[in-house]
Amino acid sequence: MKSLLVTVAFALLLAPALHAQEPRLANISTRANSGTGADVLTAGFVIGPGANKQVLIRAVGPTLSAFGLAGTLADPVLTLFNSANTAIATNDNWLAADAATFASVGAFTLPANSRDSALVATLAPGNYTAQIAGAGATTGVALVEVYELGATATKLLNTSTRLQISPTSLPIIGLVVSPGSGTRKLLLRAAGPALNAFGLTGTLADPTLSLTRIGTVNAVIATNDNWSTPTTASAATATTLTNAFTTAGAFAFTAGSRDAALLIDLAAGNYGIQVSGVAATSGLALVEVYDLTANTPPTITSAPANVVATAGQRATFTVQATGTPAPAYQWQKNDVNISGATASTLVLDPAQSADAGRYTVVLTNIAGTLTSTAASLTVNVTPAFTAQPTTTSATLGQTATLSVTVSGTPPPTYQWQKNGAAIPGATGATLTLNNLSATDAGNYSVVVTNVAGSTTSAPFTLTPAGPPTITLAATKATADESGSNAGEFTVTRTGEIITTLTVNYAVSGTATNGLDYPPLLGSITIPVGASSAKIPLPPFPDTSVEPTETVIVTLAAGSGYLVGASASGTVSIADSPGTLYVANLRPSTIGSTASGLATIVLSASGTVATVNVAFSNLSSGQAGAHLFLGNSTSSGDYVLNLPLGQISGTQWTIAPTATYTSAQILSALTNGLIFVGLDTGNFPTGELRGAFLTAVGSQVFTAPAAAPAVALTSTTATDAARLLTQATYGPKKSEIDALTGGSLDAWITTQLATATPLTHRAAGLAEWAATKADDQALGGDPNDVDYNFSHRRRGWFPVALAGPDQLRQRVAFALSQILVISDTTLARSLNEGISLYWDQLAAGAFGNYRILLEQATLSPVMGTYLSHLRNAKADPVAGTNPDENYARELMQLFTIGLVQLHPDGTLKLDAQGLPIPTYNQTTITETAKILTGFGFFNTNPTTANFRTTRGDFINPMTLYLGFHESAQKIIVSSTSPSGTSIPANLGGTEDLKRLLDTLFNHTNTPPFVCRQLIQRLVTDNPSPAYVYRVSQKFVDNGSGVRGDLGSVVRAILTDYEARSPVAAAVPGYGKLKEPLLRFTGLLRSFNAASPNGRNSLDNLTGTTFQAAQQAPSVFNFFEPGYVYPGALAAAGLVAPEFQITDATSAITVPNLLYTYTVIPVAATNPNFNTTYALDLTAETTALATSVSALLDRLSQIMCANQMSAATKTRLTTALNALPATTTSLDKVRNAVYLVATSPDGAIQK
Repeated sequence: MKSLLVTVAFALLLAPALHAQEPRLANISTRANSGTGADVLTAGFVIGPGANKQVLIRAVGPTLSAFGLAGTLADPVLTLFNSANTAIATNDNWLAADAATFASVGAFTLPANSRDSALVATLAPGNYTAQIAGAGATTGVALVEVYELGATATKLLNTSTRLQISPTSLPIIGLVVSPGSGTRKLLLRAAGPALNAFGLTGTLADPTLSLTRIGTVNAVIATNDNWSTPTTASAATATTLTNAFTTAGAFAFTAGSRDAALLIDLAAGNYGIQVSGVAATSGLALVEVYDLTANTPPTITSAPANVVATAGQRATFTVQATGTPAPAYQWQKNDVNISGATASTLVLDPAQSADAGRYTVVLTNIAGTLTSTAASLTVNVTPAFTAQPTTTSATLGQTATLSVTVSGTPPPTYQWQKNGAAIPGATGATLTLNNLSATDAGNYSVVVTNVAGSTTSAPFTLTPAGPPTITLAATKATADESGSNAGEFTVTRTGEIITTLTVNYAVSGTATNGLDYPPLLGSITIPVGASSAKIPLPPFPDTSVEPTETVIVTLAAGSGYLVGASASGTVSIADSPGTLYVANLRPSTIGSTASGLATIVLSASGTVATVNVAFSNLSSGQAGAHLFLGNSTSSGDYVLNLPLGQISGTQWTIAPTATYTSAQILSALTNGLIFVGLDTGNFPTGELRGAFLTAVGSQVFTAPAAAPAVALTSTTATDAARLLTQATYGPKKSEIDALTGGSLDAWITTQLATATPLTHRAAGLAEWAATKADDQALGGDPNDVDYNFSHRRRGWFPVALAGPDQLRQRVAFALSQILVISDTTLARSLNEGISLYWDQLAAGAFGNYRILLEQATLSPVMGTYLSHLRNAKADPVAGTNPDENYARELMQLFTIGLVQLHPDGTLKLDAQGLPIPTYNQTTITETAKILTGFGFFNTNPTTANFRTTRGDFINPMTLYLGFHESAQKIIVSSTSPSGTSIPANLGGTEDLKRLLDTLFNHTNTPPFVCRQLIQRLVTDNPSPAYVYRVSQKFVDNGSGVRGDLGSVVRAILTDYEARSPVAAAVPGYGKLKEPLLRFTGLLRSFNAASPNGRNSLDNLTGTTFQAAQQAPSVFNFFEPGYVYPGALAAAGLVAPEFQITDATSAITVPNLLYTYTVIPVAATNPNFNTTYALDLTAETTALATSVSALLDRLSQIMCANQMSAATKTRLTTALNALPATTTSLDKVRNAVYLVATSPDGAIQK
């Protein structure tokens, strides 16, 4: 055991202590037998006041065998309890991670995976008990150890161990007093009989206590048998021990009891305590160790003294102090701890100027803290020059001032010298030489001196000379308004550069000083040390279109210089065109017919823009106008408040807002996320909105080159499918096969000649008749069934799906979205007239647009929809004026649009680079006068029956001359700025003819109408060249006829961009299929039919948001120029169909397609007989070959053979993943649905 104790003690001596001078109780260890129940080995210890203390507790059993011990505890379990007897930690087998902690305190190593136990715990001050029991109630000899960890002032004050004493098992308790200059007073007790008072039985009747100093030779230094009977004269008496018990807080021993106790002063070292029973008796005992050493706070016996040192030398502060335990030291500078300065002496070697300051030392031990008085450190620094001698003038007859800047402690003295000789009286930091003459020339220096030394400046050569000559040049003679190319003038002087010099100049040129560029103030200063100075000329960015301007700077006379020969320079400022953004303003809510146009011209620098907004027909007074950042179809944040009214030239400085940076605002503008909104009294949250998109325009038009030739014969299956997708309500496989190998042009020719076998009007009336028959079959009165919108809407589908005149009907659908009427605001009595209006569009689909314009204008349905039916001339008495609604839409939507166009549909720009309006409010008012006096059809129109003639929605409106404005009118013109004059008294019929002729012959009408037809049939973003080629067919069909729609349609479908696979591969080519056409394509392509040949499709708009003649307003379902924010907008592309594609339709449209593909209507369903069902027989046959064969067939029919490999792979995976019980028909239905809802099926290319 001695060998073990020596090892343990030595390890503990290496544990770090808080204070090098402080002896302390560093650790304890007990080796004893651990039994069961009350005989388990129990060790107690106390952590004194202060901060939390980290300790290591070990219970060593099996490893003791290595020290020659037998009967060791095979598997000790260590449990730690607090003062409330609550277990707070436990360990069975020690953790490998704690091995480093064992080494740090010198504890002997435990073998890997041994069953010894250990705990590392951070404990608050208080009483703790460690209990060591054998796993599975085993017994044996164990060693319990408690080690201090970390350097804190908190100490182990006392320990106790309750253990079983027997002649064969004499425990030994080891303890260490760590090194220090003093001793520790310890109270040692062995309680046996005294434990009976606590209810313990089997206690040791007469314990003896011995204390051994462990070293090279172990020596017993004190023993005691009975505590009140000292064994030597130097031993503590019973009175002394009783007082010590009280001081330690230990329980009292009964006078004369056989318990044992020692009170002893111990120097640093390793000690062992052994307890045994007199006469080899056995029993339970409690061994206790208390630390009763008294502590005293620090006292300073010699305080630090002030120190003066020279920079680079050593500076030393010293303090002398006493205290128990010896205090720790922490030096501070200006009350801030100095890292590592923890000795009684502080040495700064070498001292630097930055070390100067106030120094104190803080002394600390567990008894208190004391801060010394402050001592100062003064560091003298040899003078050094931070600025060598310079002068502000060296011109003959003027004053020269030489000056230096010097550092040093204490502040130095100065002595100026000339050519090495001291200048009397020149003892300041500045030397002034007045009225310079030639004799002042020489080398000047200054000597600076303080107690730390002296330094001499570099010499400065002063050579007085005459005044300098000044010249000027345009060193950057070209500039522009882009913000990245500035101009520059340079002013240069000759001669000396040791003074500042202010030079005057004059400014001229065609550019305006302070308006076109920052103000040039007429003078510039050349600084000391410089021979020149620059005059920068950064032109202000603007949005105006202007010629190149000039800035001329010319030197002017001034003091202290002469003007040289090169005295003038010119900088040219080139115009930097801005970027034009255009927004078409449309109503943001149902119930408004307002419209307008807005532009933003963004400067080339991207820092400033000009905003223009023009609008008309607001429903009520304007309440606000703003530019927003956000999606124009939802909401946004204000980025600019605009003035009320028509806006022209409002400046917008692109600057950060509370929410967005300038870069974010510019990015939003580029990506279609800046929109203008106008608020009114009726619509306070917005009546008009429009998102901005980059626009293409020019002042001069250049016709594009001819397109490459394209083959229209030997048609491939792919191009056959593409044409039929563009020109029908859905391609059939039989039609694709029939056209493959043939001529596209021949197919178009056939279609142009195909008449309509079933009109929409007749189909609607047939549906009405069938409905009446149904009612009669159910016992109802067929006369009670009125003709209504349901009959008309249902009647549209057999015409669209089954009619052989597919191209005619497809073009009629396109025209219905230009010459818009809608049953959403028309009475049910107009349904037959609405059907007839469709039939007129179909009949005129290949006819002349001029005829269609007149038919639409005189249609009583259109007259009702756009309110020019019974539109009367002004009545000054009644205060009424002609209705302007149709006049505005006739121009804005049906013919010429809002702004002037080149023949290719690009914008015609004015001298300022802005779009040119085609008409104004005055034009609308004048046009409205022409559209007066038209009422319901009457063979005998009179003034009396103008307002009483019975409604006739079949025949065209009749002119009632008495209500027509007969005065002169000035209408729009594409050739004369003053407009087209229609003389007075021509009559209403002639007035209308001249109006429609003027609009029909307007240069805008061909590109305006043709671009929209291309959008509806082929692609949303036709190139200007495509628009130009088609527009030329509108202008002249080749036979001198203008407005021939048959030729226009042929040109659209046979153009290079419509037929070339190269054009189709361009990323911006194609369009999202309109929802209605996606549905009809599904029905027609798969020969959908119902059992009784009828349908119940009379309410699609809630699902597809689109149905024939059911647009929400005259502006159609979507705008031709709708801006979809993001990559499309950034590329300058429009996406009309996306305006009705939102979170709702993205679900409802696929759901509709799902209903008609995957879920067939059961025969028991009341709607079975009128529900279309797809014929998928051929597709099921294709599936029998393979999934790949089926998808190839669907790709041809539904994707024009353009299904991507990735889509095909995904669909193949999805179809193969269907349950094995899925029938072939159900698998085909799923395939059709998946293709219909895939991007390949939804996009037309």
